[in-house]
Amino acid sequence: MPTRNPDQPFLDTVEARGAQIGFDFARRSRNADVGLRREEFRRAAAGAGGRAMPRGGPVGMQVVSARERHIAGTMDRIEARVQAHAEQRLHAQQHAETRAAEVEARLRSLENQYRAALSRGVAAKARYLALLGDRAATQPAIDRAYRNWQLLQLQRTAFASRMRTIENREREGG
Repeated sequence: MPTRNPDQPFLDTVEARGAQIGFDFARRSRNADVGLRREEFRRAAAGAGGRAMPRGGPVGMQVVSARERHIAGTMDRIEARVQAHAEQRLHAQQHAETRAAEVEARLRSLENQYRAALSRGVAAKARYLALLGDRAATQPAIDRAYRNWQLLQLQRTAFASRMRTIENREREGG
């Protein structure tokens, strides 16, 4: 059993010395191992090529300077940006194609509604003119026919205006 030093009670214990000894041993063996590996690489390079291997790494490994690493990193970043830009352009192109298809469908729908309003307007005008020429027609019936005809004319005008607005937006690009 180890004796205790009254001046340094904790450092004299077996546990404290064991941890310290283990740490020192690991540090020494790691450094010694690295030194041995370097020497082995240098000897292998001298034996294989007839000259000493340049400092910096083992045989077969490429020695890369900080400048070369910086350039490689910059190139990787540029390549990533180019790739991201290409993906954005592809997405924008797909979005534009989808938007164009949606605009065409919308214009087709408005055109169908315009034609329906036009034919209803022609029928309403014919009815109004028929009521005007009929002696048995009452004034309220003639007024209703006129209002119906004017309402259908306004709808037709509104559809035409919406179609022009959509076409102008498409020409402007937005």
